[in-house]
Amino acid sequence: MRLAALVLALTLASSASADLVELNSGKEMKGLITRETRSEIDLDIGYGTVTLNKADIRAIKRSKAKSRDALVNAKRLQDLVDGDAVTEDQAPVVKAYKKAAQTREDLRDARARQEDAQDSEAGNDSELNDLIADNKRIAQELSTANRDADPRYYNQLVSQFNSGTAAIRAKQLAMVERHAADSGLAEKIRDYMAAYQDFAREFRSFPKPEADAGKDDKEFYGLMKGALAKMGRDFAREKVDAERVNGHWVVDVLLDGKVTARMIVDTGASVIALSRAIADQLGPEAVKRGNGQVEVADGRKVRVQVLELPVVEVGGSKAEHVLAGIMPDAPAPGIDGLLGMSFLNHFGFESDPKSGSLYLRRMR
Repeated sequence: MRLAALVLALTLASSASADLVELNSGKEMKGLITRETRSEIDLDIGYGTVTLNKADIRAIKRSKAKSRDALVNAKRLQDLVDGDAVTEDQAPVVKAYKKAAQTREDLRDARARQEDAQDSEAGNDSELNDLIADNKRIAQELSTANRDADPRYYNQLVSQFNSGTAAIRAKQLAMVERHAADSGLAEKIRDYMAAYQDFAREFRSFPKPEADAGKDDKEFYGLMKGALAKMGRDFAREKVDAERVNGHWVVDVLLDGKVTARMIVDTGASVIALSRAIADQLGPEAVKRGNGQVEVADGRKVRVQVLELPVVEVGGSKAEHVLAGIMPDAPAPGIDGLLGMSFLNHFGFESDPKSGSLYLRRMR
């Protein structure tokens, strides 16, 4: 199934405001009515269009005008990205949109799996406890059973014990697999954030059509603008108090809820880098993780002692279990460290030097 068709199918299937067709057979179909005559209708169900005879239809519940406009735009967007009419100038925007749409669906799927796993695990805890209790009871019976006096009963207990042990292992393995799936959710969030930002950059660099531009050019711009706005609602964007110092953004960072440091925002640094003076103010909550290398913006790799910080905050944006390296010296006078990617990769990052604004974007 093509990406755009999948996106629209999910939109239509999940929307209570799509056109609803009730058939005489009792079956219901949701979609977008794209054509209607006296005797039949065409219903776009997201991954194809079906033609229905009105004689087979009991009732039609049409979507409200605003919802219908949204469905029509989704259909137009599908036709656009599926078609061959995209110009060479439009192609980079469409490519970035497709990637963002795919990573968005990947993230939604991962979140749905996580929610299912959490619901299932909440039930499995008691289920697993019951299995363990039953196996303990059977083991106690086995310890007192006389194999020679009643071999049939003894063998039955052995079989029950082995089956119970296998069931316990299966439950435990399922829990391990669910936790492994949970750990991949953060990566899906980062992938979507990055793809969304790439789409935003491509669209914002695309020229807005002039007043006398053709209908197709205006429609393309409007559809891409709408798609970007819809994705933008997936995020909460916070303006961060920051200042420009020698071409760099400098922000106040709260470490472990008690130590404030002035740090340069540095997307070239692999982890947070702290001066020794700031690191000495952190208590035992900052767990030592041995030694490692930190890559800084100029490409150098510096050998440092590595800490894991329980929490790092910039304004209202917070990340937990963040790695940081201790640098022997401060990076510049009045600066306590570098705010690197071990924090920033939890967020989208936007800056506007002209207006003097810095933003962090996180998933809602």
